[in-house]
Amino acid sequence: MKNSNSYQEIQNGDKDTNVLRSGQYKLNSNEIEEIEVIDIDSGNSSSSSSSSSSRDNNSHTANKESTDKVKGEEMYKTISNRVTEFANGIIGNNSTKEGNEYTPLNKSTDGMDTPLSSSKDTSPTIKSYSLSSLPSNAFLKNQNQKPHPVPISAHSISKLETHHYDLSRSGKEPNQLIFMETPELVSNNNVGDLFMDNEKLIYDGHKKKLSLFQLICLSISFLGIQFGWALQIAFSTPLFLELGVSQFWVSFIWLAGPISGLLVQPIVGVISDKSECKYGRRKPFIFGGSLFICVGLVLISNAASIGTWFGDSDLEKPISIIISIIGFWILDLSNNSVQGPCRALLVDVAAPSQQGIGSSLFSLMLGLGNLLGYLMGSIQLIKIVPFMKTDTRALFTLSVIILLICVSITLIVISEEKYTRISDQPVENPIKTLFKGITNIPPYLRRLCAVQFFSWIGWFAYILFITTWVGVNIYGGDPNAVEGSDAKILFQQGVRAGSLGLTFSSAVTIAVSLTIPFIIKLIGTKYTYLIGNIIQTICFAMFYFVHSKLGAIILIACTGIPWAIVMILPFSIVGMGVSEHESGFHIGALNIFVVIPQLIVSLSISFVISFFHGDVVSSLITGSIASFIATLLVFRLIIPDQQVEEIGPESMKSNDESKVEIYSSPINK
Repeated sequence: MKNSNSYQEIQNGDKDTNVLRSGQYKLNSNEIEEIEVIDIDSGNSSSSSSSSSSRDNNSHTANKESTDKVKGEEMYKTISNRVTEFANGIIGNNSTKEGNEYTPLNKSTDGMDTPLSSSKDTSPTIKSYSLSSLPSNAFLKNQNQKPHPVPISAHSISKLETHHYDLSRSGKEPNQLIFMETPELVSNNNVGDLFMDNEKLIYDGHKKKLSLFQLICLSISFLGIQFGWALQIAFSTPLFLELGVSQFWVSFIWLAGPISGLLVQPIVGVISDKSECKYGRRKPFIFGGSLFICVGLVLISNAASIGTWFGDSDLEKPISIIISIIGFWILDLSNNSVQGPCRALLVDVAAPSQQGIGSSLFSLMLGLGNLLGYLMGSIQLIKIVPFMKTDTRALFTLSVIILLICVSITLIVISEEKYTRISDQPVENPIKTLFKGITNIPPYLRRLCAVQFFSWIGWFAYILFITTWVGVNIYGGDPNAVEGSDAKILFQQGVRAGSLGLTFSSAVTIAVSLTIPFIIKLIGTKYTYLIGNIIQTICFAMFYFVHSKLGAIILIACTGIPWAIVMILPFSIVGMGVSEHESGFHIGALNIFVVIPQLIVSLSISFVISFFHGDVVSSLITGSIASFIATLLVFRLIIPDQQVEEIGPESMKSNDESKVEIYSSPINK
């Protein structure tokens, strides 16, 4: 940490800046001529004056010696002095000026501001206060809004590696100063912009609440990402089967998802948490990952053409299979590098009480992306754009266009503060940090991860073979049949019908997403989560008993209810129980217990299906059993204390009563 060596260095700082940043203390010497440093531990104080020429040499020597001690571990004394200045009202709206004298104010019994003391000395004086008894004007105040308290303690003052203090001028009121405590992050923006005379600005903690438009722009990137993922779910398994991959080996290709999710997303989360990139912590990963998603989509959609160009025949397509698998893995790796930063960006820039509505909007965009993707997949696009040659190429090209548009909106509209590390210590290896933290995750996250583990065994067993189940079990088609044969046509019709069912499922997801905040207010987070898991268990079990085309589509549509809940509540709970500088780690940790089940299913489900003579419905029944276990584990959940806001104009109002219980991750200790 960079420390001030003496008061002279402080006095010669930037005269236009009154900000403490990264341990560097700058003071406008035109306003403050005397500094008194408070010893928090002992209660002793020592003063240092810039007007040394008017003092005797002994006093000057003593002052210089005491000032030279304000280094390293005692830097907090200088900070505490600045707190004292603010508490005394030396500068700000809660002080009066008589000539060159600033007189601190105090609240009298009749509620009027009265001077604490009166002095005729023309030089400024500073009175000392212990941090445990700061006056009321040590709190943030906005002219047209209620005072907003900022807790100050000797503990937080002394922990410079996790706290810093910004003191900046307000843009509209040059005499109004703002005191703000920010965990670990150092804002490059003028903190004074936060509490200007503007009735339209509403704040929660030290974060300005985002407008509904901003929240929509923040979450719309998920629409583009999910559009491509919907196509991946609906068409990857049928595509591999049509290229000649045996049903047994298809699930092993899907290992790309859990492996990349297990390694990529948590590591990206830890690295982005500590990133000091000038473009922000999350945006570079969102941008880069999106470009690679486009590469994966292009490779998958053109695998057959590339393979033919390299000599594949109609009967054997080894090059096409290799290209499609490479594209599939790139797509999964990129998806996992983008989704975590997208969700972490919400935690970073949105106020704590907006985490619920933010997660709901993410689920809404997820549902819209799924709906559009599955809807397009249920249509024979080759009839609309014949120059694309195949439906797969037309679909995946459309996905690239939508992804680029949606991600661009998020990157352009949402502003992300640059992060600057206060400590000079090197960033710990992200893999080591990740697994060190996983062994000590807080109780609420540990139990949430257990629910996610079994819930996602069910979901992945469903995702792998749902459209194949419709094509084979319901329509009676054969993916390995000769192109143009009745069996092949029936299979393709079944896959499109399955995609149509997933379209209805996405519509249900959207509708349920809009109602979840109201349901949570009515019955609470835990019981909402419980209902979702019960419905999930029943739906997956019913696949064994359904044999009609209409029944299959209706049942698939019903899975949209639990899907909406599993996409909202886990991440919303994390947003309620984690501070912003740990959000990437906690989301990454949660994601581990989403991808480990996928890893288990990918390695084992082929053996389960083979045991039941190749009937893919056995995969869905396996999912029902796992979902039942998840339902039982919901009863043990710990829900952090957070009031959930409604969606709509009311959600933009200030909520002073909402509280968030914060759990600290061991990675920051």
